[in-house]
Amino acid sequence: MSIPIGQLYAFRFLFTRASGIFIFTPFLGNFLVPAAVRVLLSLTIAYLFSLASALPQIPTEMSLLSLTLGLAGELAVGMVIGFASHAVFAGLQCAGQLLAFQIGLSFVNTVDPQTSNRSTTLSIYMNFLGLMLFLGFNGHH
Repeated sequence: MSIPIGQLYAFRFLFTRASGIFIFTPFLGNFLVPAAVRVLLSLTIAYLFSLASALPQIPTEMSLLSLTLGLAGELAVGMVIGFASHAVFAGLQCAGQLLAFQIGLSFVNTVDPQTSNRSTTLSIYMNFLGLMLFLGFNGHH
């Protein structure tokens, strides 16, 4: 069994971007999900994407510097995607905090299971509602 080096490079780039996404994604990037699960999920996603799509031609004579810069760029793109989704969910949680303060529920605090911080019940509800809508609209795809 022989794997062309171009496909191996493409798989490595896909794995790096998927890893960057799973570092910052709100529901998979927190400390409750073990690192081994995130790595296995990144490997699975990269493998499935490498099988399902026509990969671009990557030059096989890449220097170490160009390979490192390419991987760093893919990691940065993945982290920006994950951070953008994390920012949306943080905005939902902040909106829930403000709503709870306005209607007088700000002293009913519980521990948020995702962040382990004390939050109002309305902000946790808003966060979970946003997560369900995100998954319902196939935002994770």
